Amino acid sequence: MTDLHTAALDLVTQALTRYIELPAEGIQMSSVLKDMGVDSLTLAELLFELEDRIGQQIPDVTTPPVLVGDVVTLLVPYLAAHQSAA
Repeated sequence: MTDLHTAALDLVTQALTRYIELPAEGIQMSSVLKDMGVDSLTLAELLFELEDRIGQQIPDVTTPPVLVGDVVTLLVPYLAAHQSAA
């Protein structure tokens, strides 16, 4: 896992713990969002929060993320742009 992926996972984990009843230690790249109680509304709120944290807008996705790793993969390019701008 690259440093960007690790940073993205940390951001996703921090944000997710605000919406679900699971400690950060229980969140893995392979964790299924639905199994953690993340529905479409919670996913939208999560993505909005991540946008706020990185200061970048994430375009609407055609296929919603299924795994935590999918959210991380979605976030990495925007996080890279955010870090290079800082």
